[in-house]
Amino acid sequence: MVWSFVKEHSDLLIAALSAAAAIASAFAAFLSRQAAVKSLQLQSRMNVYESLKNCAERANGYAKGKQGSDWTFHDGANIVRSLGQAMKSIQDYSEYGNANEINELKEYFINQINMEIFEELNYQDVPGALFQGKGDWSIGVKICEQWNDIIAFFNLMIATDADLAD
Repeated sequence: MVWSFVKEHSDLLIAALSAAAAIASAFAAFLSRQAAVKSLQLQSRMNVYESLKNCAERANGYAKGKQGSDWTFHDGANIVRSLGQAMKSIQDYSEYGNANEINELKEYFINQINMEIFEELNYQDVPGALFQGKGDWSIGVKICEQWNDIIAFFNLMIATDADLAD
């Protein structure tokens, strides 16, 4: 009796098995996509960490063993460019990450820069070297603006006019 049912409705059974296989395949594809997305996010995060490390090493190379008063204009400008690139890397990643991850990236970068740069960032004034450029004055002004943007972005100690009024 069962065998006769199978013979008569074999097309129906094959269709049911095919449907079950299709559902299982779709579920496996969904899980595979989820794993790929997770892997891509992890790779993106690792790339940001590597970029931040490279930016810090580049900035540290220009400041190594020099106080801000000993920097040349080009040292200061290159440091600002490196810090700005780190800031941009974090901003670009921020569309994927949450606030905790962004703060973690900022903290990681701050921990990578050497004490000479960290002190200059916390002195609240733009290093004098950034005013010593020759040629177009607007370049120095843009670099000074970037310096202040970097301080604000990384939540470093900066005194505002309101703070100084106290």
